[in-house]
Amino acid sequence: MKQFTCKDCGQEHDLSHWEPSFRLPDEVFALALSDEELAERAPHGRNWCELKGTGDAASRWFVRTLLPFPVEGRGEPCSWGLWVEVDAASYQEIRALWDNPAQNQAGPWRATVANDADTYPSTLGLRGSVRFTHFERIPQLSLNAGQAHPFVTEHQNGITEQRVLDWYHALSRADDEPESHESPPRLLECGTHGTAHAAMVCAHLVEARDHAVGFVENSDDPEDLQAWCDACEQLFLREGEHTQCFEDFCNVRVVCVFCYATIKERHSPLR
Repeated sequence: MKQFTCKDCGQEHDLSHWEPSFRLPDEVFALALSDEELAERAPHGRNWCELKGTGDAASRWFVRTLLPFPVEGRGEPCSWGLWVEVDAASYQEIRALWDNPAQNQAGPWRATVANDADTYPSTLGLRGSVRFTHFERIPQLSLNAGQAHPFVTEHQNGITEQRVLDWYHALSRADDEPESHESPPRLLECGTHGTAHAAMVCAHLVEARDHAVGFVENSDDPEDLQAWCDACEQLFLREGEHTQCFEDFCNVRVVCVFCYATIKERHSPLR
């Protein structure tokens, strides 16, 4: 498992399976609907969403895609899980092909980005195309060349591990701010479980696979799960706060909530 040293904080991070993602299109989140209103006004699934029009406004259609960024030194890209807007005909065709093994023979379909990616000038409305590339994966987005935007340039030319760390720190800071409907919950794309909420654990919980190291849960909020091991808990009690010594020892990792549940079961004391 490769580690990457951050030039800003000096700590090592394992971000080999971390990918930023959004739960819904920004346009839908901005409506600040209740769960009941959301189901009525914007019926959606994990990878599709229809925003019903009201008054003179027409309905709008969205699908979730992966936008790959080649990463220097990696065999696999780091992808943003982005929602894109498509026209009604494309939306119906994409959904009809979702479970069709021959799906990659169709398309591509024109699309525009429907999320504002952090650390960049606004990415809303960037133009691209969507197509299926693998039966077990959601559609892939490709941004059109000729758009003078750093998001497009880095998508086409690739990025370094430090750029991935920049994304991670920016999104982590956003998670520390008060949640609002204008700021969609941050998700990640787990290589095992797909799109899911992110959770935070110490490095020891991830690395210790053949023995239990204890499990101390600091937050049981499903959208903000946090835990560390017994050794981290003892150091925290000695230090009395989140000191640099503690942060270095803890070496926080980001995992999906399903991996978090497995880690919790592995390291919790038997009852």
